[in-house]
Amino acid sequence: MKTIKKIGFFISAAIFLSAILGCGDFVWRDVDVKNMTISNLSELKAFRDRVNGGYSFDGWYIELVSDIDLSGVEWQPIGEFVGGNTHSFAGTFNGRGNVISGLTIDSADDDIGFFRYLDFKGTIKNLGLYDVSITGGNSVGSLIGVNLGTIENCYAIGKVLGTKRVAIGGLIGANQGTIRNCYTAVVVGVGAGAGTPMFGGFAGVNFEGHIENSYSAANPFVGGNPGDTPFINSGFRNSIEMREQSTFAAWDFVNTWGIDPNINDGYPHLLKK
Repeated sequence: MKTIKKIGFFISAAIFLSAILGCGDFVWRDVDVKNMTISNLSELKAFRDRVNGGYSFDGWYIELVSDIDLSGVEWQPIGEFVGGNTHSFAGTFNGRGNVISGLTIDSADDDIGFFRYLDFKGTIKNLGLYDVSITGGNSVGSLIGVNLGTIENCYAIGKVLGTKRVAIGGLIGANQGTIRNCYTAVVVGVGAGAGTPMFGGFAGVNFEGHIENSYSAANPFVGGNPGDTPFINSGFRNSIEMREQSTFAAWDFVNTWGIDPNINDGYPHLLKK
């Protein structure tokens, strides 16, 4: 009798998980600890659609277990603003050193990136974005439009354009969270118009957020920093300094960073986690 009850519990749990996810495209490993893996475009889209539908994944641990090529896909960002409510991701997204390539977004909306919003409870780590091409209004970045959470060990390579000229960044549009061990090699541009543009190779604007051990290959590093928050061992350096490990004396070149003249144009690169 106890065995029947136990089997019934697991069946009910599976039905519950399927209901909250809204589809069977995910690989779930343990209902109790809320783990999930994403291995292909279909699963990535299903995850995106659940966040955009209002499920925050608070307390969940999501792993990207393979590279995903988005070439030819007009990507809709993860996160949405619906009826006055912000649907943002509040779990942990671990890219495990894998790469999202060919990310393309062409939108007139504000708050644009691979993720539109990251909640203050959310974390994105160990993720690369390669060959991105992103256009949006204000608060535009390759990884996140508006960040309130934590970003670690991520990078972006490509181009970002903000047609409305404010808070346009290579990695983050508007940052109010914590960023550690990240870099960008992104060409950032703004549209024509009146007023002073605010854009940076790393972040468009930093609202008292914490940025540590990070760099951009483009200047300025951050477009606006209203609170004059100091950046810890971070910023833009010229091409000669970028290729010298001594420039980054405080960084961890054993566990986190590598530097090699044959990798990443000789600039520091992240070691795969």
